[in-house]
Amino acid sequence: MTSYEQYVDVVEHIKAVWVTTPVFVKDEPIEVDPPYLVVQSYGISNTTLNCGSIREDQRGYELFCYAAHRGKAEKLVSDVLDALNNTRTTSGLDVCGLEYAEPIAKMENGIFEAVIRFTVKSHKID
Repeated sequence: MTSYEQYVDVVEHIKAVWVTTPVFVKDEPIEVDPPYLVVQSYGISNTTLNCGSIREDQRGYELFCYAAHRGKAEKLVSDVLDALNNTRTTSGLDVCGLEYAEPIAKMENGIFEAVIRFTVKSHKID
């Protein structure tokens, strides 16, 4: 599985599992009031294992959790962690190690933002 295929698989998994609020991809237009989630990926690592034909692709992900109040943002983070941590995508990728990454921040428009980070590894045999 290439890193892009992994990205698509993980985003679709999040959208399928987390049905409580809308889920958007970074830079997608958002025309709803909070609460909602925004998925962003960062960093791609492609490593060949044992100088052979197996490649490991690792990609980092951030889930931005938006809510109208600080307490609701905290609850949203807790609920997302409960729903998504230690789950598996339809293609068998493990979604685990989710962690609340930064303090809740109040944005300029009065919305509160919390960030959850995790990484996913996939393998491809050439």
